Amino acid sequence: MKNPVKHFIYTLLPVVCLSVNAQQVDQRLLHYAHAIIINANVVSMDDT
Repeated sequence: MKNPVKHFIYTLLPVVCLSVNAQQVDQRLLHYAHAIIINANVVSMDDT
């Protein structure tokens, strides 16, 4: 069973990080967003 709220949060966070990164270039934000995307993929696999 997928949790739509969790899925929404994991989908939204990288977008926010990348949007902030576009305005203020910070490699840590890119790495953070990338890690969230990887974690979201793992979480969605666990939730199915």
